[in-house]
Amino acid sequence: MHSLSSRPRAAACALVAAGVFVVLLVMVAAGWEPLHRVDARVAADLHTWVVGHPGWRRTLAFLTGWVWDPWDFRALAAVSAVLLWWQGRRRTAVWTAAVMIIGGLTGTLVKVAVARDRPMFTDPVADAPGWSFPSGHALNGMLGCVVLLAALLPVVPRRVRPVLWAVAVVSVLGVGFTRMALGVHFLSDVVAGWALGVVVAVVLWAAIAALWDPAGTEPEDPSSAPSDRPEDGPADDGEAQITRGGSAGLATPRPTGPSSG
Repeated sequence: MHSLSSRPRAAACALVAAGVFVVLLVMVAAGWEPLHRVDARVAADLHTWVVGHPGWRRTLAFLTGWVWDPWDFRALAAVSAVLLWWQGRRRTAVWTAAVMIIGGLTGTLVKVAVARDRPMFTDPVADAPGWSFPSGHALNGMLGCVVLLAALLPVVPRRVRPVLWAVAVVSVLGVGFTRMALGVHFLSDVVAGWALGVVVAVVLWAAIAALWDPAGTEPEDPSSAPSDRPEDGPADDGEAQITRGGSAGLATPRPTGPSSG
């Protein structure tokens, strides 16, 4: 797999995600009232639903605290980075580690800079420390799924790839929904976390690829490595080679070994 920056779809996704994140950041920082109304309405509706379904509240708390916790994604990414390095896919290993570390730090810095309060309810069903924008769970869920897909897709059978994509999509959407339903994040927090994750992943891949292999000639993944065997293939060592012989123009065999005389 060559640099994601060379792929138009990846570049387009990064540009769109950057635009979404910047717009939401400006709106939240400026306290834009229409966005606040949408956020408040979604939060109130989800809160009412969860309060009326205690069983779902416990399920959502389990999913966000154990299945889709940021530390789960970090642990999986750490294992993935080690295995990638061991397999010789070292550029992807470095990128995986950089994405999780730099992405997490970036999210924390934005939280502190924006300092947005979390949703407030008279009867909260969950609580969370720190600021609200962007959602750290949504950000780390996106980062974790992206790096795991990058590690697994090149080496699994083609028929398995749709399953991996489905698991990733469910995880990314699921972690965002649990945070909103439990009343600890607004909709814009979650969307901003997803968008920031895409931007961090693509930008870091482009940066590391440029620093690692400026000419863009080094194959990174097993599936993209060139074969040492030419397409037509040379003749086997024991196979006679056919040459044109003499003025008669007849094809005569020429042995590949040294002559006996």
